Amino acid sequence: MKRITLIAFSLLGTMAMAQTPVVEFDGSFASVSEDGTAIELTVNISEAPMVEGTVDVVLVSGGTALEGVHFDFASDVTLTFPMGSTDSQSVSIPITDNAEDGSDLFFVLELDNDSNLDVGDQDVFSVYILDDDTAIPTGDESELDVNYLTSYLVDGDGTAEISAFDPGSQ
Repeated sequence: MKRITLIAFSLLGTMAMAQTPVVEFDGSFASVSEDGTAIELTVNISEAPMVEGTVDVVLVSGGTALEGVHFDFASDVTLTFPMGSTDSQSVSIPITDNAEDGSDLFFVLELDNDSNLDVGDQDVFSVYILDDDTAIPTGDESELDVNYLTSYLVDGDGTAEISAFDPGSQ
């Protein structure tokens, strides 16, 4: 729903209509390495507001990353867009580095509680945390060495019999 602000200029005897500025994230997702740095999210505004406007960046439940464990975003962040300014606003979210070999994770943020602004279509932002602790196995001569064959032909008909040897039932 778009809001229209009615501005009256009594000295000139004219009336002008101004649309309420729209705010939205500058994208829909980003990926960040789990290396202890932060991710910076930007919220753009469509035009300079006639009055100061605010919008909250809130954490949406349901992601696989846990706040306080994988990233730090303890409470909602209110972004303020000053009257007459088209400057974007941003929020920085620290990513926690750990030594656990785990899966990639994600969390989702949303724009909410707008005041004197409208929230645009790009109101949800997903952050993917890419695990950087993948353990690569090292070679060990005591381990079984297996070679992968794409095919193996036993006889001319293309059949093979596979049997298991059980010394207890022999």
